[in-house]
Amino acid sequence: NDLTGSIPSLRSAALHTLELHHNRLSGPLPDDLPEMCPNLVKLDISHNGLSGIFHQSFTEMRFLSYLDLSFNLLEGSLPSRIGEMKGLQGLFLNNNVLAGTIPPSLTREELKLVQVFLEHNRLSGTIPAALANLPRLVDLFLDGNKFTGTVPRDLCKLNLNEDFFVGEYNVSGRDGCTSIACPVNTVSKEGVYPCKECGEQGFNPYLGHNGRCYHLNEKIILDIIYDRTEGPMWTGGAGWGVANVGVCNYDGVQCDNAGHVVSLTLRGMNLRGPIPDELGYLRHLQHLDLADNELTGYLPTDLRWNPLETLDVSGNMVKGFVPPMLCLTGDINGNGDHGDYNCDNIACAVGTWSQIGRAT
Repeated sequence: NDLTGSIPSLRSAALHTLELHHNRLSGPLPDDLPEMCPNLVKLDISHNGLSGIFHQSFTEMRFLSYLDLSFNLLEGSLPSRIGEMKGLQGLFLNNNVLAGTIPPSLTREELKLVQVFLEHNRLSGTIPAALANLPRLVDLFLDGNKFTGTVPRDLCKLNLNEDFFVGEYNVSGRDGCTSIACPVNTVSKEGVYPCKECGEQGFNPYLGHNGRCYHLNEKIILDIIYDRTEGPMWTGGAGWGVANVGVCNYDGVQCDNAGHVVSLTLRGMNLRGPIPDELGYLRHLQHLDLADNELTGYLPTDLRWNPLETLDVSGNMVKGFVPPMLCLTGDINGNGDHGDYNCDNIACAVGTWSQIGRAT
């Protein structure tokens, strides 16, 4: 089909299957769908352009066994009560922009989950070892997120994702851990085995990272930032994008005596587009001012890797919420002083404001 527009209002207690996948539907996911169609067993709205959040109300769909919302633009966090969907066997939320951590309720041993696909989102934190409590689990895909640490040994013992490693992926050397996600400081095409080490010139703090390792060379990082934020259209920016100019001579850059970038002030310079994740790998950066630009997308959780003392992203069009791992990072704008770790110290939440764009 080639359906367009938003999902129409539906009301039917007799409706058991709703398949609207592979269309061009847009707009929010209707939060009243569970109330209007309470007896759904299968819901597939994958491969569309749905936006907004995955509502907590969906956890009330007690009869649902198959839920596929993959390949959309859903944001926000996973519902904290998602584990109340006790009949669910297949959960497919991959390829969205979901953030936050995996809720503890998703690890309840009474759940019937067989397949859990959460890959290619912006989820963070660690992979819960309690996922090994799911007695029927066969497939668990988590690559392409921002998970740190290691794959829990209890999960590695389950030999998950066996059905993926056939044909060209049926190669020797993998184990139960790399079948779920490649370790930190490695990358791979699919985020799972085979995994390639980053080497001395690259870095990757995440499990199951796809593509390339992050550069640690400051000039390469700043050039990436310039390219991805429409550098030629900046107001100012002397030295940026010029091959033979050192980074310490870039407009808005301050370096320490060792030549490391410690401050980056690009306020009001007409930067456009998402904030590049690579900013988080400026290992000496203490001050970052991106205020009053045209930046969009989401605040990267990667900024937790900087030794930041001040951060200002006010006056932009950044959406979503402050990543939880960034909220737990001390020192940024005084965050963590006297034990007070608060996301508002990083940036005001959507729907709130202050004169400086964060808590005072």
